[in-house]
Amino acid sequence: MSARTLEDDKRLMAPMLAACPSFQADWDLFLEDWKDNLEESGTKDEGGLPLYLAFSELADHLIARLENNDTDNFQSVFQVVEEWVVNGNHYESEAAVVGLVEDLTAEHRYKKAKPERFLQWLGPQSKKWWFEVIDFWDRLDKDNFRPLSID
Repeated sequence: MSARTLEDDKRLMAPMLAACPSFQADWDLFLEDWKDNLEESGTKDEGGLPLYLAFSELADHLIARLENNDTDNFQSVFQVVEEWVVNGNHYESEAAVVGLVEDLTAEHRYKKAKPERFLQWLGPQSKKWWFEVIDFWDRLDKDNFRPLSID
């Protein structure tokens, strides 16, 4: 497998930005914040962006929209998420699950809505991972650790 590049990550995000144009400003800020790090570390053309962090910011954005009942395009948004989970490479799928789906399940991130409100828009594999993530944290809380594996 060849190394991910910044351009790969931009292509990966393109369908999400088409489905959720309101995330564009956050994405642009994310790119700006990471531009210098990528250039300084020499990973501008190799390694790409920390997708986990970008997807975590996307989770915050979607939670804010949910709490404002701004869900008109969520079907399209979660079709993109399902595509990432099912057809992304290992890193992309894992980042979608651990960086986005997991963050959407975290009740402490919400002020007034409940995470379960997202379930209606999740595709079959995204929904499977939603419950796997919850089960993982429940097991961890009960000292019954078993790793969460996207493979």
